[in-house]
Amino acid sequence: MPDPVDETIARRRPPRAVMAGLLLIAVLVLSLSTWVAVTGDLEFHAHDEGPNTAYALELYRGELPTVNTKMRFDPAEQPRMASELATMPTAAHHDIWTGNHPPLYYALCVPVVALADALGDEQVMLVGMRLVNAVGLALSVLLVGLIAFEMVPRRPGVSLLATAVAASCGRFAYTGGHVQNDGVAAATAALTVFATLRILRLGLTRRRLVLLTLAGTAAAAAKIPGVATVALCGAALFLGLLLRDRSRTGALRALGAAAVATVVPALAIGWFYVRNLMIYGDLTASGVNREKFPRDLRGTWSEMATDLDMWHLWFARPWTHIGGVRSGWAEPFVDVLALAAVAGLVVVAVRWVRHPVRPAGRTVLAWGLMAAYGATLLYNLPGFAAAGGGYHERYLLSLLPLTATVLAIGLLGLGDLGALVGVGSRRLRDRVVVSVATPVLLCAGLLLFLVPATGQDWFGGSVG
Repeated sequence: MPDPVDETIARRRPPRAVMAGLLLIAVLVLSLSTWVAVTGDLEFHAHDEGPNTAYALELYRGELPTVNTKMRFDPAEQPRMASELATMPTAAHHDIWTGNHPPLYYALCVPVVALADALGDEQVMLVGMRLVNAVGLALSVLLVGLIAFEMVPRRPGVSLLATAVAASCGRFAYTGGHVQNDGVAAATAALTVFATLRILRLGLTRRRLVLLTLAGTAAAAAKIPGVATVALCGAALFLGLLLRDRSRTGALRALGAAAVATVVPALAIGWFYVRNLMIYGDLTASGVNREKFPRDLRGTWSEMATDLDMWHLWFARPWTHIGGVRSGWAEPFVDVLALAAVAGLVVVAVRWVRHPVRPAGRTVLAWGLMAAYGATLLYNLPGFAAAGGGYHERYLLSLLPLTATVLAIGLLGLGDLGALVGVGSRRLRDRVVVSVATPVLLCAGLLLFLVPATGQDWFGGSVG
């Protein structure tokens, strides 16, 4: 059921050199996360590694835990984990408080748990579950570049720069080396967005609809925000197909495709959210966990939403907070990156005012989807901070495709200064900017990752 599309756009794919660059950057991030996963001490890197590991262990035993299920580490089979459990600060920390999360990540880890059980080595379970998260994080970084290409297909340099921006966030590589569901959740959400943008740009085919449906199902089964991702992408799909064909047949086709992309995930994983509602009284069980771990309130949602320091802190954390150590030049680097991107965006805006081009409806809809997606994620941050929640940079992973793409457009826009004075072709200017900015971003990311790493007591030792 293919759509007629603009063949000049349909033939555009990331150039081989750009695609190779995206893959190499994703492999770099995977290697850093793997380093964290494999060379860290066996003790839990963070408090939530315990309940996340216990969640997968319960699935292996044939049980689906709740937030009140006690962690069960057998001292004979998991002696180090059992001893770690004894160091938890409160009785509530002995529960699997991550039991409100849908089970995809933990189900993917069950084979690792089974292998650890067969070998009688708890180390295999802990490191293996970290590696599952590491692969998810690397895929999400790769998808940042692919999404950027769908957003700006006529300037592939944006794709490579966006991926380099994502890789420069050294903290995300640490996140990938922990037993957490964030890497898998970010990858499945990004794949859902990518599949939607692909249809909006190139048209609907059975293969693309199947990809979108499977990705949406995985996103909803990976983490609670994935449900919002599925809903937004389904709405964008309906509007995009309706814009292509406003006839009765086209409307029915758009409605049918959107229904498949949203109803199938609902049928596949909706039972888990109904279970949450029945057990905890709400779909997310956030209220139950707030009672388990009371925090001091910082203010109201509106107070936090208008606090510029809070937004600066959220924005800077992926670069500046790594293992509790802050590099002296990290914050200046972030500020320079932001200012350079803003300056480039101003140049892009000036060029557009001088030579306005009416964007296609599909382009407007694609950017509308990304804006709505970003707004949905950002809306939750002030409320979470106001309730006393921690500023955890991993909550920003799903926002990375949007922020990295905007920053990349701004950086590439600096090259358009040459266009304002008639210097060079756009292709040449883009190549110069990409050739300079990409290695700078990657080197900065490596330094931001490695310098704090050498100062960590828990890092750099042999596992076990």
